[in-house]
Amino acid sequence: MKIKKFFLIIISMLIMLILVSCGKEPEKVKLMEAQGNIQGLEEYKPASELTSSFGNKISYEIEDIKWDGNSGLASVTVTTPDLEIIIRDSINSAIESCGTDDYNALLNRVKSNIQETLESDNCPLVNHEVEMEAEKCDDDYTLISNETFEKIIQGNVEDIFLNALTGREQ
Repeated sequence: MKIKKFFLIIISMLIMLILVSCGKEPEKVKLMEAQGNIQGLEEYKPASELTSSFGNKISYEIEDIKWDGNSGLASVTVTTPDLEIIIRDSINSAIESCGTDDYNALLNRVKSNIQETLESDNCPLVNHEVEMEAEKCDDDYTLISNETFEKIIQGNVEDIFLNALTGREQ
C-alpha cells in the first residue's frame, strides 16, 4: 500500500513538472545582460550615461522560433523606452521651467529631464515586433541582429526626428 502511494505521488509530481514546463511564458531578457546571445551586439557599449540609462530599460522576449534544421526565424518582442513621449515631455517641461531665452540652460534641462525619466520606474515603454534569424548552438541558440532590431534598440531616433520635422508618422 505504501509503495502504491509513493508511486502515485511520484507520477503526480512528474505530471505537474511536465505541465508546468510546457506552459512556460516567454521570458523577458534584459538586453544589456544578454548581449552575447545576439550576434552583432557582442561589442556594444553605451557611449554616455544617457545611452546607458536607455539601454538598461531595453528588454526582449522570444515569442516563437520556427526552425528549419539548425537555423530558424524568431518572432521577438522588444520593449524600449518610448523616446517620442520622453523627448516631447522633457522639452515641454524644460520650456515651462527655463523659458526659451537661454538655449544652453534649456538644452541642459531637457537632457536632465530625459535622464531622470529613463532612470525612473515610471519611464514610458513601447513594444516593437521584429523577426530575427536564429542559429542553434549546442543546447542553446543565438539571435542574429538585423537593421530593424538595431534601429529599435537605438530608440528609432531617425523616425522620431523625421516625424518631428515633417509632422507625419513614418
